[in-house]
Amino acid sequence: MSKLLVKVDKRENIDEVLKLDIGGIILSYDDLAVASNFYVNMDDIKEIRKKTDKIIVVSLNKMMHNKDLAKLEEVLIELDRIKVDMVLFYDVAIIEIKKKLGLDIPLIISQEHLNTSINSNEFYFKQGVDGSLISSDITKEELLEIRKKTDKIIMFTGYGYLPIFYSRRYLITNYFAYIKKEKQGDCYFIRNNDDFYSITQDEYGTIIYTKEPVNLVNELDDLDDIDYIVIDGFKASDLVDVIKNFIKKKKMNGLYQGFFHTKSIYKVKK
Repeated sequence: MSKLLVKVDKRENIDEVLKLDIGGIILSYDDLAVASNFYVNMDDIKEIRKKTDKIIVVSLNKMMHNKDLAKLEEVLIELDRIKVDMVLFYDVAIIEIKKKLGLDIPLIISQEHLNTSINSNEFYFKQGVDGSLISSDITKEELLEIRKKTDKIIMFTGYGYLPIFYSRRYLITNYFAYIKKEKQGDCYFIRNNDDFYSITQDEYGTIIYTKEPVNLVNELDDLDDIDYIVIDGFKASDLVDVIKNFIKKKKMNGLYQGFFHTKSIYKVKK
C-alpha cells in the first residue's frame, strides 16, 4: 500500500503535518533546491529528526553549478551521517559524488519531464540510484508498467502544481523592462484563452506551472503498488485539508488530472 510523502508548504506547518497519518515529509535544502515555499538548513533537519521517526526526504533538486559542489559534498556527507531517509535530486553529479565519497544515503531521481520510460529509469538504477519520482507527463498505464518492471522505489505526484516550462532567464524581469514598467513581485499569471497559468521567478530562473493542481485522490486505489504518493504543498492554500482528503481517499468531482488518463501523441508534419 502506498505511503504519503508531503512537501510541506510552510515552516510553521511542519509539526501539524507530522501529526497526520502520513509516511513522511519532503524538505527543500537552502541554496541547493528550487521551487519551494521555504528552505531548511542542516540544523533545521536535525531538530525535525529529533521530533519524529517518520521518513525525512531532503530535496536537492537544483541544477548544480561549479560553485555549488563544495557545499553539496558537505551537505551530502552530513545527511548521510544523520541518516536522512532519502535525497531527491535533479543533477546527476550527485550520483558521482555519492560514489566518490562512499555514501549510503538512498538517492531518488526527480527530473519532472525526463525518465518517462522503463529503459530510462533502468539506466539510472544501474548507476546506483535507489528510486525514481516518475514524471507526471505519462499515463496511469505507463506508470504501472514501469512499476512492474522494477523493485526499486517508485514515487508519483498525487497532488500539486506541476512545472510545464523552465528557463534560466529572468523572463518576468525582462518583460517589465521591455514594457518599461516596474516589477512588483516574483509571481504573475499568463492568460491563455480563459485559463491562467502562474509564472514565478527567483534567482535561478523562471517557471510556468499548470493552471491548477493535479489531484489524483480518486485514483488512489489503482496506485497501491506505487511506494510513495507525493503531495506537493508548493503554492497550496489548504494543504492540511488536501492531506486529510488523501488519507480518507475522499472522492471528489471536477479534478484536474493532467496526463494521467490522456496520452501525449506527437506526429511529425509532412
